[in-house]
Amino acid sequence: MAKMKVHELAKELDRQSKELIAFLQEKGIDAKVAQSSIEEEAIELVRKHFKKDRQKGMEAAKGSTEAVKGNVETAKESAENIKRPSYPVLGSWLVQQGLLRVEDGYL
Repeated sequence: MAKMKVHELAKELDRQSKELIAFLQEKGIDAKVAQSSIEEEAIELVRKHFKKDRQKGMEAAKGSTEAVKGNVETAKESAENIKRPSYPVLGSWLVQQGLLRVEDGYL
């Protein structure tokens, strides 16, 4: 059977070696350091476990992205409906002082 070092498998799965070592030790597999070699059965067990975690994370991220997109659209609609206040006397004074531009639309 093929063996593999824990650190090689961790790199393949884009994880830290200590995560894999902790998982393997929970399952009763002897792995103490990143240089430890593990059997094919343990390799498959780790791949299945960490790929499931990654898929769950990707699904959660996708849902979060869709929620954020919805919030952005709602914010855009709200911003379009806001009327800017009109302060003609104060506005002209601010323009004279150079603190407000006519293009800002508050006049």
